[in-house]
Amino acid sequence: MLKRAGDKHPDANTFLRLAAFYESMKDFASAADAIKKAIPLAGDSDQAKLEMQLGIYLIDAHKLDEARDLYISLEKDDPKDYTLPWQLTDIYRQKGQFDKAHEELDKAKRSPATIWMCVLPRSACSIRKARRTARLPR
Repeated sequence: MLKRAGDKHPDANTFLRLAAFYESMKDFASAADAIKKAIPLAGDSDQAKLEMQLGIYLIDAHKLDEARDLYISLEKDDPKDYTLPWQLTDIYRQKGQFDKAHEELDKAKRSPATIWMCVLPRSACSIRKARRTARLPR
């Protein structure tokens, strides 16, 4: 019913609801198709988020070549996005192309955002201290 409604009156929200429905049914290929229809109808600020979600659906649907091409084009558009090398690493790992996976992993490790993410979990030290002082079970 949502598919027919989206075809009669195209709206990004209708296709996003359709994609969420397909995702709940574990039909990731159809969810990717719905997102593809929603991307041109969405605003400019939402299109990048939807393209990232499209890539995730494509990976889940085992359309790894299509997902790789999408992430490479997104990486060219925004080379500072630190999540893209991680996604490409996962794709190359699933395809068995471990040399390319290592290249993307090295690129991801050099990202300043990744360094920040590695420094951030220092709060775990304060959690351990709180656990000792409060005598919480480990």
